[in-house]
Amino acid sequence: MITREPTIERLAIAQGLMLEPFGIGENALQQALADAGVGTLIHYPIPPHRQQAYAQAGWQKGAFPLAERMADQVLSLPIGPHLQSDQVDIVIAAAQKTVAAV
Repeated sequence: MITREPTIERLAIAQGLMLEPFGIGENALQQALADAGVGTLIHYPIPPHRQQAYAQAGWQKGAFPLAERMADQVLSLPIGPHLQSDQVDIVIAAAQKTVAAV
C-alpha cells in the first residue's frame, strides 16, 4: 500500500482530490484503488454544513445539495513529492482501469 509519509521539509501538497463524475460510485473506485494497493480516504464524509461545528445553524439534509453530492463523490488520493514515479503510475492506472470498465 502506498502510505510512505513525506518529511515535513518535502511536503508540498497535502492532498489530491478526485471527483467521481463517471457514475461509478465512490465505493467502487475506492475499492479498485485499494485492490491496486492505493490508499484513499473519503475527503469530507460529512458535508461541512452537517458537521457538529455548524449544528446550531440548523441546516438540514438537502440544504446544500452540491456539498452533499460532493461528500459522496470526492476521494483523497496520495499525492506529493514523496511518491515515486512508479507509484504515481499505479494510482493513475488503477483509476483509468476502473473508469474504462464503466
